[in-house]
Amino acid sequence: KLAKLHLSEKSMVLYDISSSYVEGEHCPLAKFGHNRDKKDGKKIIVYGLMTDEVGRPISIQAYPGNTADSTTIPDQVTKIRNQFGLEEITLVGDRGMLTGTQIAKLKQYPGIRHISALRGESIRQLIEHGKVNRSLLDEMQLAEIVSDEFPDERLIVCYNPLLEKRRKNQREDLLVATEKLLTDLAQRILKRHDRGKPYSDVEIGIRVGKVADKFHVKKHVVIEIKDGQFSFHRNSESIQRESELDGLYVIRTNVPTERRASADVVRDYKRLADVEKSFRTIKTTLLDIRPIHHHLEDRVRAHFLICMLSYYVVWHLRRAWSEHLFSDENLDETRANRNPVLTATPNENVKNKKTHKARDNSHDHSADSETNPPTQSFRTLLNRLATICLTQCQIKNENENIRFNKITTPDNFQNELIKQIKQINPTTDSN
Repeated sequence: KLAKLHLSEKSMVLYDISSSYVEGEHCPLAKFGHNRDKKDGKKIIVYGLMTDEVGRPISIQAYPGNTADSTTIPDQVTKIRNQFGLEEITLVGDRGMLTGTQIAKLKQYPGIRHISALRGESIRQLIEHGKVNRSLLDEMQLAEIVSDEFPDERLIVCYNPLLEKRRKNQREDLLVATEKLLTDLAQRILKRHDRGKPYSDVEIGIRVGKVADKFHVKKHVVIEIKDGQFSFHRNSESIQRESELDGLYVIRTNVPTERRASADVVRDYKRLADVEKSFRTIKTTLLDIRPIHHHLEDRVRAHFLICMLSYYVVWHLRRAWSEHLFSDENLDETRANRNPVLTATPNENVKNKKTHKARDNSHDHSADSETNPPTQSFRTLLNRLATICLTQCQIKNENENIRFNKITTPDNFQNELIKQIKQINPTTDSN
């Protein structure tokens, strides 16, 4: 029903995978896998969420916890074709989801287009083959290229200087932290050696291995162990090789140019952030999908469905109440006009909301004001509405007890929120 409301031929759908941990041992879907909740020793259940192009949830599907992300793609394509009855659709997924193998399988369905991204090694090959011109990207930040390695696909190379700087700084910080750990370990080993109780090379290797990759930069450090001691230095060649990719990413798609321009394809890929936002809402901030306590498979699936439908309500409420929230009231328009490559920055409207707790520059906004309430969070709005309650009253007289219900009279602001709820039309993008 949601697909019928919000999807049509040649629509775009966003798809991503997450997981949640399970309490108990008897659910058939619960398996050991990549635990995104960082709950060691807990089994998980994987679930894939599909939304339309503006982030409205369309469907959610549960998988066993040991399911690889990319292997869920055929199920989703089958659902789009058979259950939704759509022949032409554009599927947007990240590089771990729409892998080369899965994209090759999509060729069996001519009407299914895709938008994804290349992995680092594929980008490196493009650089080595002279397909990527860094000097041109310094000026334009976006360029479309073609490669024989990706027939019938458009490759859109993007360069973000702020991302390049952030990655360089992060790598340097991680290397410094790793060098400190290795230096401390070297001093402890040397003291042990001076006391006449040296470690063997094997023992040193075990200890070095425990700390060398704590920050995942072991590939950039050369370690030499000899005669009960060890030394280390940076691998300049490895660091230089990785730095060539800093700030670069490449979007791949087979959507024709006449249908979507390069800049729009990049914006489409970045809309996957809406699915990540939905996962945060479902998992932590509002709906608490985790932990999962159900043991029967159909109850787990029902649990996921209820959480997805709850997020569907949240999505519409956020839109209806956007003027009272810290979010951008014209987000779709803003996204369509801003630079598709550079990191998004809040516009003046959002800055005013965050600085002055209001839609304008006025400082006269008290928390108790009904005529001009301050900007606030979504949860605060819910709490404000929660003060409207149903009270059961009872009046005693000589002959009988009279019972009746009384609803709290909404104040002006609550009436405004309720009015905006009533104006929600799920079949359109507007409030």
